[in-house]
Amino acid sequence: MKSLEHIDPIFEGLFSKISPKIAASFTDEQLKAIQRGFGSHVWTRHSVDIRVSFPIPGLRFYLVLLAGSECLSQQGLQYKKSRYPLLNPGNFILLTVFVTILLSCGFTIFCFLWSYEKQQELLWELGKIEIGVGTLVNTNQRIDAA
Repeated sequence: MKSLEHIDPIFEGLFSKISPKIAASFTDEQLKAIQRGFGSHVWTRHSVDIRVSFPIPGLRFYLVLLAGSECLSQQGLQYKKSRYPLLNPGNFILLTVFVTILLSCGFTIFCFLWSYEKQQELLWELGKIEIGVGTLVNTNQRIDAA
């Protein structure tokens, strides 16, 4: 490959996959045009960049969460939506698992917060009302039966 002043890693990676004979056949003008085309993508760091790998024996899973300001044009956004649709089986399964975990955690926290002892603490903090656990149990049973 002919030498260019500033070779970026993406451009270099592309040419490492091309046979040396074909890469040597490009003119300097062609190389600069290709480099300009690939150089138009400015890669910046995202505000949120979380990448997690899950070591499951026999399987390789990873999860990436990226967030930042959108720099794509309207045409680029439309292309991305058609290439990576939001509604697909993998996303549906992931969202179902995520919502199930979130609801389970919420239910556990809710049950903890509304245990009889916590109800006693809340009544005491609100108005220095002292009620036994048995009274709370009976009251809750009457409310459930109503």
